[in-house]
Amino acid sequence: MSDALNGSHNGGGGPARSAAAAAVAPGWVVAPSRRARDRRRTASFAAGIAVVAVAVAPPLEAAAGRRLSVHMTQHLLLVLLAAPLLARARPG
Repeated sequence: MSDALNGSHNGGGGPARSAAAAAVAPGWVVAPSRRARDRRRTASFAAGIAVVAVAVAPPLEAAAGRRLSVHMTQHLLLVLLAAPLLARARPG
């Protein structure tokens, strides 16, 4: 391996190592901590469950039996809000 690639000249570094560090460093700076990700997932899960609870709550459910527009609003709440929030909360 050449000295430029393995960084053995001048005590370390080398252009290849510097370029690799420059490419990876923004991910370390920008990547959220595990705790922050866990908080966001927990908040997304709680919000998703809250939207489901609102969509199937007795007042809305009773109104949905009388009006199609309210029933369709339930669908929109579940599909456009609850589903993405619950998907965002998935582990892994």
